[in-house]
Amino acid sequence: MLAQNFGPELEVVMSFALDEACRDLPDHFNSHQCRCFVAKRIIECAGDGEVSYNTLVEAGQSAIAEMIALQSKSA
Repeated sequence: MLAQNFGPELEVVMSFALDEACRDLPDHFNSHQCRCFVAKRIIECAGDGEVSYNTLVEAGQSAIAEMIALQSKSA
């Protein structure tokens, strides 16, 4: 899934950031597809050079907020 060549340390940080961001996902968003969407945003953030744990978690949380907003618009 990692299209870019991130070092192993950053990949671990990204994995933990994904887990943290998805920790409180509403049940109807707790799916592989949703986690992939969040992971993609974290990867994009890291690809832009933002590699701190907190920044990556925030990118994941922002993706979750976007999914929730999109669902609200379609409901």
